[in-house]
Amino acid sequence: MGDAKPNGDAHVLDDIVAAGSQPIPRLNIDATERRMNQASRRLSAASLSPEQAVEIYGLYKQATEGDCRQTKPAEAGTALKKWEAWKARQGAAKGTAQQAYIDAVSR
Repeated sequence: MGDAKPNGDAHVLDDIVAAGSQPIPRLNIDATERRMNQASRRLSAASLSPEQAVEIYGLYKQATEGDCRQTKPAEAGTALKKWEAWKARQGAAKGTAQQAYIDAVSR
């Protein structure tokens, strides 16, 4: 993931890093979900560029919540970037988004 310096957008992954310490809530977690949880625990926001952080956010949201149903933020900034990253994954199957997330975090 490179040696990027910490940046102001690093906080976009705070919820992912925090969630990585807990399994995705389900009664029966499959192997892909287990690998996704492990990848979340290894994730370090300080090692990501702002673009990588937003990409990973979109993948995480699609993998854990499915298609984005939130209203597009009116103002430019981090909220809009996060929304666009999630919306860009619209229609991706859960397993596909999970594997893309694992691959992105493992780079």
